Amino acid sequence: MIEMLVQFLNEVFGACQNMGLHVVTTVCDMGTNNIKALKLLGATISKSFFQFQIQAFATICEPPHLLMCTHNLFLKYDVQLESERTDSHLPVIAKWEQVEKL
Repeated sequence: MIEMLVQFLNEVFGACQNMGLHVVTTVCDMGTNNIKALKLLGATISKSFFQFQIQAFATICEPPHLLMCTHNLFLKYDVQLESERTDSHLPVIAKWEQVEKL
């Protein structure tokens, strides 16, 4: 399945280049198959682009999906932050209940 997705993307990128289109990025949700396909193409977390023939393509996860994932994780887990505004070196804990109160 993932290999077919990579093959399909390569065909689409090749067709776009043959038509003179200059594609600069790919956008997808954070689905497991999409992330694996991007890794097979050469993108990583620290290097969010891959090379196809002579052109580099940036990879972007769609912002609404990123916000939804952040929301879901925040519902499940508290967030530990370091605050520059407090004199204490104790961590600041953010909780979903605080967002609801706000």
